[in-house]
Amino acid sequence: MQRTLSLAPNLQYTNADIIPNFVLVNDFSEVALKTFIIDFDKVSRSGTGIIPIVIDSFGGGVHALFGMISVIRSCQIPVATIVSSKAMSAGVVLFSCGTKGYRFASPLSYFMVHEVSSWNEGKMKDIETDVEHGQEMNRRLLEILDENCGKKRGWFGKEIDKRSNTDWYLNAKEARKIGLADKIKMPSLKVEVLQKVTLV
Repeated sequence: MQRTLSLAPNLQYTNADIIPNFVLVNDFSEVALKTFIIDFDKVSRSGTGIIPIVIDSFGGGVHALFGMISVIRSCQIPVATIVSSKAMSAGVVLFSCGTKGYRFASPLSYFMVHEVSSWNEGKMKDIETDVEHGQEMNRRLLEILDENCGKKRGWFGKEIDKRSNTDWYLNAKEARKIGLADKIKMPSLKVEVLQKVTLV
């Protein structure tokens, strides 16, 4: 994503460059969630009128994804989600959580939707409990996609069933067609750093 920086004449470049401009998501793990929360907070406190989230990910843990979604849903200003390369699995769900009209997909980007993956071992009862939990998470993820893409509840589940539960890949045009992406372009980030002095 291209960034242009405009400074007030009396500001140093080194001072302005430390101001965070966007949140980058490559992974979905406990460490990634912690980094996301810190970076999201920094951008929101910088006074920007929008919070860009750049996603480039093969996916990861669902619980970390839910944590990121909770942070986005608590935000009072628009959140833009941007994909230049790929948003797969948890990444595609996070992308869908951008504010309507602010979900940008590069013409070269790809998306992948699938059911929750799980590897269970241990006692039979524990495996059964883990499977039930996985089914619950899967239901919630698909409902989030349904809601964010303006579909009736169950639409994404039926589309996955049509494909015999195989990974479902979409290009940018296909993502826009189903209501996942809003714009097929890479936005430019224009940063203006000003200094205001008030006499009190």
